[in-house]
Amino acid sequence: MGEIRQPLEQTFVNFNLVVNAVATALAASIDINAYVQSFTLCNPSVNTASVFWGDQQVTSSIAGTIGTGIELLAGTSQTFIIRQERQFYELQEPMLITAQKEACQILPEKKIPVIVWNPQNFFLIATAAAAPVTISVCLFRNVYI
Repeated sequence: MGEIRQPLEQTFVNFNLVVNAVATALAASIDINAYVQSFTLCNPSVNTASVFWGDQQVTSSIAGTIGTGIELLAGTSQTFIIRQERQFYELQEPMLITAQKEACQILPEKKIPVIVWNPQNFFLIATAAAAPVTISVCLFRNVYI
């Protein structure tokens, strides 16, 4: 009989965010240590305008100009995911032991990196004519940490 795998709960945080005509921080109190691996932004269909996602310099599109952010149309959602590439980290310890024996010395252990989003660096903006616009946000945490 095979071993039964232990289930892990996918944890998340969801909240509404009021987006203004100036760059609005997505989650100023949630930083890199929250291990956010993916997130969804939803601009509900009750809104009449798009919002734009980007860095602190994000701009919205207005007549005759194109904004610098990723546009979320009213009535749509967008999910952003970091895909962790398989790196065969389970081979790291046996290879380190072998290398130490060959070199006759203790080698420093390599840390296994994890790539995550930092929500403090995300900003949204709405056009001045439509602001404020309320959107929904859902942040998903990496469960393997």
